[in-house]
Amino acid sequence: MSYSVERTNNMLNVAKFLAIISVIVAHSRSTNYNYLSTITERLGTLGVLTFLIIGGYYFNIDKYGFVPFFKNKLKTIVIPWVFTGTVIYLVGLHFDLIDWLLWIIGYKTYLYYLTVIMSCFLVLSVFNKKNHLYFFVFLTTLSIFLTSYGYIDLLVFKLSKGTIVFYNYLNIFNWLGVFSIGVLLKKNMAAFLFFLNKKMIYIIGLYLICLIVSVYIEPESGGYFSKMTLPMEFIGVVCLFSLCTLPVFNHFIFARIAELSFGIYLTHFLMFPIRKYLPTYFFMEFINPFIILSLNVVFLLLGLRISKLINLDGLYCTLLGIRNVNKKSKAY
Repeated sequence: MSYSVERTNNMLNVAKFLAIISVIVAHSRSTNYNYLSTITERLGTLGVLTFLIIGGYYFNIDKYGFVPFFKNKLKTIVIPWVFTGTVIYLVGLHFDLIDWLLWIIGYKTYLYYLTVIMSCFLVLSVFNKKNHLYFFVFLTTLSIFLTSYGYIDLLVFKLSKGTIVFYNYLNIFNWLGVFSIGVLLKKNMAAFLFFLNKKMIYIIGLYLICLIVSVYIEPESGGYFSKMTLPMEFIGVVCLFSLCTLPVFNHFIFARIAELSFGIYLTHFLMFPIRKYLPTYFFMEFINPFIILSLNVVFLLLGLRISKLINLDGLYCTLLGIRNVNKKSKAY
């Protein structure tokens, strides 16, 4: 048994909602490594992986063709990426061309995800046979293992004689297989979600066990490319997809936030100055991301309302990465 196509798509919207929360958690968590901070560090790794899988699931270059597909991505991804990235960069009140270029491509910044997903689009536009996809999954598993134990850093250091510091987030082989999993699930996502719904209790239990073990083994290194990255992130993403099938998320508010998720990803750093006015109690580690998310949604919707009043809503949506603006949000 499985879900209908419409219900599957709506559940994936819930997954987007959960993923954008994970992204905000990753970027807003404290770094004092109390026990809540170590937990949020791990929860913060699930968002990008979820977005990559969903991106792979909806990857449709064969339907549109190479040129129309990338022409569309230029408008819907590259333009808002460069615009919002530049705005946030200029908040620092300085400009250096090389520094700006590194910022935009995601060198030690949150924008690495855009470089990664555009690279995935490009690679799979050429190599998209099933055997290619399975090879990419294997390659990513191997690359993450080598990265987690420092072998790739060591290799780059030796080959460059210490002149290059490799940034693992921009290593496409650490992500390509994740995107490929989404492509492989294209015909089986509905059945996959149905299965996860039935096994949810076991999946959550397994993730909690891995979480406890991970915090115990690596109390100060639980993000991407930690020693337990492979089991933690695999089980964590499976857990997130199982949670997206819960009826509690059957509400148009979650669907609306999901539709704004790309715009939120691009602009959530603009909300971070508000953190200095938020309470600093340790339990706020889990609450502050929801406050930031709420402010971000209000910011985007208020801007959309104003742009409509002055007939600039098309430009506003393009620059801030807002999609489905005329589509009525609905639950499943």
